[in-house]
Amino acid sequence: MAKHENEVSVETLAEVASALGEPKRLMALAMLARGELCLCDLTDGLGVAPSTVSNHMAILKRAGLVEARKDGRWMHFRLADTDPSPAVAEALRWALAHLPNSVIPSTHCTTGDCCP
Repeated sequence: MAKHENEVSVETLAEVASALGEPKRLMALAMLARGELCLCDLTDGLGVAPSTVSNHMAILKRAGLVEARKDGRWMHFRLADTDPSPAVAEALRWALAHLPNSVIPSTHCTTGDCCP
C-alpha cells in the first residue's frame, strides 16, 4: 500500500500526541505561540524548575513542535519554523485553538539579562 504524501508514520503521530498530552507542555506551546521565549520566561510562566522546563522542551523538540537556539549561556525556544507535516501542524493548531486563554500564563523577562 502506497503512503500518501501528507501521511505521517504511526511513530511520529504517537510522539506528537504524547508531546501534546501534558498540560504544562500545552501551556508552553501557547506561550511560544506569542513569540520566542528564553528558559527563564518559561520557568517563571509555568511555575516549575528550569530542569523540568528543559525536559518538556526536549520532548516538544523531538516531536518537531519546538526549535531552540543558544545565545551565550541562555536557551531560547520558539515554535518550529520548519514546515512540519500537515498532520503535525493540524494537531498543533487544534491544541492551541482549544486551550482556554485563562490558563495561558503571561510572559515577561524576569532577569533582564537573558533576553535581547
